[in-house]
Amino acid sequence: MSNKAQTKEIIKLEKSQLHKDIVSLKKNLVDYKIERKANWKAFKAKTNEDITKVKKALDKFSAKKKK
Repeated sequence: MSNKAQTKEIIKLEKSQLHKDIVSLKKNLVDYKIERKANWKAFKAKTNEDITKVKKALDKFSAKKKK
């Protein structure tokens, strides 16, 4: 397998992971809205954790795409 083909495969996998993270975040937002009313600190922590996860996946994807 050539380097270019490997890079394309890695980008495809990273893109897939990023998509999964974003979809997961969207699904969790509904649950978090209910939890937010009960406990603001827990809501904020979980939301920030998910956003950080998506940012890392996006940064990883962007770095792979630039190569």
